[in-house]
Amino acid sequence: MNILLKRAMEQQGMLKIGARLYLSHFGMTTYNEKPDSIGDVVRNAGFLEAVDGLICN
Repeated sequence: MNILLKRAMEQQGMLKIGARLYLSHFGMTTYNEKPDSIGDVVRNAGFLEAVDGLICN
């Protein structure tokens, strides 16, 4: 859902290509991945993950 929303916003000119987007508060089952690999999944989709109030790079 996040990837589709990002794509739609880019196509409508509401979001610049390459803009920083942060995801937080996602459930452990959201991506059907082990908790340690969720960061890799969201980064590969073009997002940055926020963990416990900190921004991870």
